[in-house]
Parts: sequence; C-alpha cells; structure tokens
Amino acid sequence: MILLGITGHPSAGKDTVADYLVHQHGFIFVSTSDMIRDEIKHRSLGEPTRDLMHTVVNELRAEKGPDVLVKRSVEKFKDAPRLCLGGIRAIGEAQTIQTLGGSIVVVTAPLEIRFARMQARGRTGDGATLEEFKEKEEKETANAKPEAQNVSGIIAMADYTISNEGDRTKLETQLDAMMTELVGKAL
Repeated sequence: MILLGITGHPSAGKDTVADYLVHQHGFIFVSTSDMIRDEIKHRSLGEPTRDLMHTVVNELRAEKGPDVLVKRSVEKFKDAPRLCLGGIRAIGEAQTIQTLGGSIVVVTAPLEIRFARMQARGRTGDGATLEEFKEKEEKETANAKPEAQNVSGIIAMADYTISNEGDRTKLETQLDAMMTELVGKAL
C-alpha cells in the first residue's frame, strides 16, 4: 500500500491535493476532519466549530491514543493499494504513518493566499480577520504532546513538501513527480 498523510496550515490546499490524488492517481481519501465532525454529530455536540473539533479530537487521542484516527482509517481500508489521509495534525499520527511505511506530505502556501482562500470558503469557525486567522493557526502550530495539534512538528518530519501558491499546473506537476518517486519505491 502507498500510504500518505497530508498536512499543512489552514487553507493551504490540502483538500485540493487530496482530490487530485484521488482522481489522477487512484487513491482512497479519508479526511480526519470529517471523522471528527462525525464524532461531534454522534455525540450531539452541535455545530462543528474549529475549537470544538480541537477539543473532541484531543479527547479522542487522550482516550484511545495519539494515532487513533490513522489506525481506524488504515484498518478500514487495509486492502486498498493507495490510501491518503487528510488533516494530519498530531505528531503521533505522523509517526504512525511513517512507521507503517507511509510518507508525510506538507502542503504550503503564503499566509495571505491562505487567508483569502479561507474567506472564500466560508466554513463555520474560521477566523473573520487576518489576526483571528493567525491566532487559530498558532494554536495548531506547536505542542510537544504526541496527541496534540503540532503542524510545525509534522512539517519538520515531512517526506515531501508541495507548494500551492495558486498555479494549478505547477501543483499538479509536483504531485505527479512525487507519485513517480513513490511508485518507484513501491516496486
């Protein structure tokens, strides 16, 4: 199995990358964020704001281990030849992906581009101002606990870095090159 964990700061283009990998390279995609939203719905906790999602996922990781979402996904799709997990935000998740022979893919984009994308999507719980956006990002950036949000720590572990500054062709070229390398390693 080719296993990928996608991470990056908010609105960097993680879902865009995952969509391309699904449609052009045959991956099954699992959104850890969707898994958390489902958990919130299951618990009847209300609207899945970003803060509530952080609280619920941290509770899940504390109760069932820092890599609970990765383990659930890999088990569910164990027979898939290609699996992509989106929204990897904890060191424990990234470590498990790499231990299983997978790779961590970081999607990057400048802050101003990401803020404009966030405003365009209009998702509940996103910051309304650039300052709020920065504050929410800082909460996810660094935490030494393996179950906590630590995007900066995962970025340091990255096997691949994909720049997504707005040019779709350049983005796809980078992804195709990554896949050529990964398929070569898998043979």
